[in-house]
Amino acid sequence: MRIYIAFTNWENKELLDPLKKRGALVIAEKILTQQEFRDIVREYDGVIIGRLHVIDKEVLDNSSLKFVGICGKGTNNIDVEECRRKNVAVFYTPEANIVSVAEHVMTLIVALSKNLVKLDKSVREEQFDTYRHSTVEVKDKILGIIGAGAIAQEVIKRALAFDMKILCHTPHPESHHDLDVAFVSLDALLRNSDFVSLNIPLTDETKNFIDEKELSLMKKTSFLINTARGGIVNEHALVDALKNHAIAGAGIDVFEDEPTHNNELFECDTAILTPHVAGVSKEALYRIEEHIVNDIVAFLDNKEPKYRLV
Repeated sequence: MRIYIAFTNWENKELLDPLKKRGALVIAEKILTQQEFRDIVREYDGVIIGRLHVIDKEVLDNSSLKFVGICGKGTNNIDVEECRRKNVAVFYTPEANIVSVAEHVMTLIVALSKNLVKLDKSVREEQFDTYRHSTVEVKDKILGIIGAGAIAQEVIKRALAFDMKILCHTPHPESHHDLDVAFVSLDALLRNSDFVSLNIPLTDETKNFIDEKELSLMKKTSFLINTARGGIVNEHALVDALKNHAIAGAGIDVFEDEPTHNNELFECDTAILTPHVAGVSKEALYRIEEHIVNDIVAFLDNKEPKYRLV
């Protein structure tokens, strides 16, 4: 059994010991292009990837892979159906970074409401009073959450601790009676929320879910938070909304193309931008690596993996 880890920054090397006992393990020495990845994968029985490499039909047709492990919740870079057809097992980590992402959402909410980036900049530029009256409280503000999955539920817990009021839009509200929220239509959520947090996967249906029309429904004093996937928000429409002050600001951790080179977005000083780090705290990263290793070991030992997708 030969296993390849296709990224260079595996943090917790001690977690790999059980895999080393079950076969040859190789960690990439450099960041691979997709073509380099395709060429190398041919030599292995299993591969562990992040979000930079794609497991598509071409990869699967030219390899003898028996399993794929992805260190993350999203599987947009894996052709899951083709893996199923070829009997290639797929493992992922849907629960490992829930707390980390939820905390990042709340961090962006508080940072935007307290105008932290501009306040920090003003002090460094010795403009001590420039933004003195530029903050708002989050208490009693309305947080609109699009989605009702595990991350959304963790955000709700934290927002309630801040005495925020919660609106939620989800296709299946009947499945979430236990949540202390008001379920509303998307239009109602956008029109009434002071903060809108996106906590949904990227699918064909959610591509450009937030576009010019949706942004136009939001209040001029409201903020958009996206820690889900970049393609859910039309970045051109977001830039227009920010530049025209159609909304007050945004907290964005994910982008249409990563790493992003959207200079127009960089120029929007009412946006806080972070480099897709919401789900990779040190604790979350440990859990991600631990969950993947545990599932691969279970698979190799003919036991039932906990987070097997295929």
